[in-house]
Amino acid sequence: LEGCHPSESPENAAFRLDGPRALVIDATMLTPDRDSGSLRMFNLLQVLRTLGYAVTFIPKDLLPKPGYLEKLQQSGVHVLHAPYLATVSDYLEQSGSQFELCILSRPDTAMLWMEKARLLCPNARILYDTVDLHFLRIERALVTTGRMTETNYEKKDELRAVLQAEATLVVSDAERQRLLEEV
Repeated sequence: LEGCHPSESPENAAFRLDGPRALVIDATMLTPDRDSGSLRMFNLLQVLRTLGYAVTFIPKDLLPKPGYLEKLQQSGVHVLHAPYLATVSDYLEQSGSQFELCILSRPDTAMLWMEKARLLCPNARILYDTVDLHFLRIERALVTTGRMTETNYEKKDELRAVLQAEATLVVSDAERQRLLEEV
């Protein structure tokens, strides 16, 4: 492609022509008709597209789900998955510097990829999307069952992700307030 850097792949050059690039890594392929977290993320991807971002989505488990994969692609989202992508690490090493925004969704995904994203996406703002505050949901369940003495390991990991990200997305003012109290 004319105007692309000699070391840049044609795929990356094509995305570059489409505006700033956003990488979103979530736990699995989005199933917006099955769970609210997927519906929320699907809508967030559409907002990013509306803002001019070329969006790349990777399910952490790399598994495509027929029907859902095509829905994302038809909405203008570039989806990477097996067997075309061997590992998320390989992709971050090869293409991480091409992104201006990286969103890691859910605590397990954030904990797995936060350090690598910060290292391999040096030009990107790293955001952590809680989907919901998992530790808060677990605390409520522990209180309800009378097992409040159990350790909430999720809380430590989730708060670490919040502290390592440049910004954190929450879904309600109540969750925002609770997070501000914690960090």
